[in-house]
Amino acid sequence: MAAPPPSGGRGQACKQIKQLFLLRGSLLLPEVVTLPPTSLKAAKQYLLKLTSQGVPYYAVVTRIDVKYWVEKKGVKEIWLWAYHGGKLDLWESNMAGPFGDVSNSDRDPTDLPTLRKTYTVSHYNYQRGLSEAIEDHMHQIEAVLNYVDGRDVTPEEQWSELLFWGKFVGSDKSHKIVRPGCGWAHYPPNAERDYDWKNPRLVWTDLEDWRPDGTGTKRQVNCERWNCNSLDWFMLWMQSLPGWGNGLEYQGRPLTNWWIFIGDFDAAMKRGLKLVQ
Repeated sequence: MAAPPPSGGRGQACKQIKQLFLLRGSLLLPEVVTLPPTSLKAAKQYLLKLTSQGVPYYAVVTRIDVKYWVEKKGVKEIWLWAYHGGKLDLWESNMAGPFGDVSNSDRDPTDLPTLRKTYTVSHYNYQRGLSEAIEDHMHQIEAVLNYVDGRDVTPEEQWSELLFWGKFVGSDKSHKIVRPGCGWAHYPPNAERDYDWKNPRLVWTDLEDWRPDGTGTKRQVNCERWNCNSLDWFMLWMQSLPGWGNGLEYQGRPLTNWWIFIGDFDAAMKRGLKLVQ
């Protein structure tokens, strides 16, 4: 199988060339792929992705030509629907791009093609409803803002001091609400346990006038404020995030528009933006 070097050249014949035999259900005979040894590792990784027991995300997005849509057409999100019930493991969100995987997944850097632009895959469940689909995005927002705020590299004992997780959410390493702030997906300000969206307990919170220094107007709220359902809670929570022209400051520095990290992650990373300017 070794080919001779070009005439007059100094190259060496490749004696370690490998052949892969690929069996496909639609073909009677296997396909033969010939590879130099330097490409074997990458080929094995790709084939493992195609045959994984979980969702073969790499194969799915490759089949729809993700590179074209992301790099040429500016697509930033891909939405998948699938069943889920123990036989098929899925990630609620998954990300790939030049700045790595910042998502609600195991952050495997090889389970999606890495392109020149960042894109996020949201994986919805046919067996659930709209609220659960929106919850995928809630957790992606939380993952991104925690990453930007440095929680991934901050000791757990100091999480309560962070701007997003400690002061905005009002939580610590327990993930419970320790100071009724704006809460997070599973925990509204008055929650006492995970998914506690129907709790009638009244608490004082600055949810609708949050300020980093804690001087925002506080009011008593319970689940009636979000109609005691998760979908309305998610919408209220997202409306509470500091957006464009928020006019807020933290330690004398203006807050950025936090939505830029969701709307244009690459631009935010290239500019070195943080939650405060």
